[in-house]
Amino acid sequence: MGSVTLRRLVPTLAFLLGSALACSSGPDGNGNDGTGQTGPCGNGQLDEGELCDPGIASGPGACPIACSEGDGVACTREVVSGSADTCDLTCSVEVVGACVAGDNCCPPGCSAMTDSDCSPTCGDGVVDELETCDSAIGAGEEGACPAACDDGNACTRNSRLGAAVNCSLVCAFRPIVACEDGDGCCPEGCTTTTDDDCSPSCGDGVVDPMETCDGNCPESCDDGDACTLDRFTGSADACSLACVNQPLSECRDGDGCCPTGCTFAVDDDCENLCGNGTLDRGETCDGDCPSSCEGFPAPDCTSEVRLSGSPDRCNVRCRPIEITMCADDDGCCPPGCDNTEDNDCALGVGSPCMNNASCPAPLTCFEEIARDDLPGGYCSLACGTESCPEGSECVFLEDSPVGNCLLGCTGDEDCREGYECQSIFESADVCYPPRGPTGGTGGG
Repeated sequence: MGSVTLRRLVPTLAFLLGSALACSSGPDGNGNDGTGQTGPCGNGQLDEGELCDPGIASGPGACPIACSEGDGVACTREVVSGSADTCDLTCSVEVVGACVAGDNCCPPGCSAMTDSDCSPTCGDGVVDELETCDSAIGAGEEGACPAACDDGNACTRNSRLGAAVNCSLVCAFRPIVACEDGDGCCPEGCTTTTDDDCSPSCGDGVVDPMETCDGNCPESCDDGDACTLDRFTGSADACSLACVNQPLSECRDGDGCCPTGCTFAVDDDCENLCGNGTLDRGETCDGDCPSSCEGFPAPDCTSEVRLSGSPDRCNVRCRPIEITMCADDDGCCPPGCDNTEDNDCALGVGSPCMNNASCPAPLTCFEEIARDDLPGGYCSLACGTESCPEGSECVFLEDSPVGNCLLGCTGDEDCREGYECQSIFESADVCYPPRGPTGGTGGG
């Protein structure tokens, strides 16, 4: 048959087979279209293998219209994956771990010195601006940091975000969407064949074990509280529908909520006390806001002091901008820099060196490992029974009664080029030249 004739037959064949394909269970005849779905994406129902369906206008099974609203929890950011066109669009979250100014998050390990979102008054027994709780408030009292997070819903993953030590601890309850045996949850789109947590008796009008409802599932999760994000988990079709009312902790304009610790200075949904001439909680100024930062003392390792905020919100302040890049002669040695890339960093045990003149007394450039075929050695300190500085280990070579403090390590990536992380003479791991037929330890 010629290709022209075949092309003319295609529309006819499609028309004749259309209704048959609509009633067919899929290309393999068993309801599988090759993607794991048992029905066409966009048919208005949540078929097996689908996470959502664009044909569902709203409610359970509907694809999210946007993922920009987030989950209302500080220290999380939205991550979009999949597509509505393939019925696998999801909005998930990832936990923020870096100390970054202006992201509403104060992660564990950060402080007001390293992150402007951290409270400078944590531990004073009062939930101040930028705090979700206060570590000095006793358990069970209002404002206390949560000791545990459990909403009693099997279809959520409960987690604690932030940290009590910096007064940013909150509970997060994220809906489970994956079909997984043994987790007690039957999410949307799952069945007894894909998840053994789904009920085999759903639809009999009786709320059996493994069911949250049966014929009486909630139609809305709105609790009437602007300070909660209301969402469904599970599905009515699987008799696992339930509500999650996640408390909001993020200070965000225009959402109708003023979470604990927020003020008008950072959230316009809070009571506006700006302009009353009194320095209220959360305000840095009121009628006396600075117009410049001239003369403001700059802490060490800051490149400039920058004016931020607005007089209309009484939150104007001078914010030091920290130096994070390794650069010579700026008077700063940022974390992660050393003397090889920033001459403002002091040399110490474990600092790279080329010769003894490279190390301050009483340190020396350990000659035993400064071979001609290597780029140099490390500043070292003689040691005996006394301990070495943090980050180094006392190593005794051969029969020497005096040891040397050498740079400690956990892997080769901790050592400079040409060195390996080795256990020398049964000591702890230190950076040392490769040893072998051509890797002896020559002096000088």
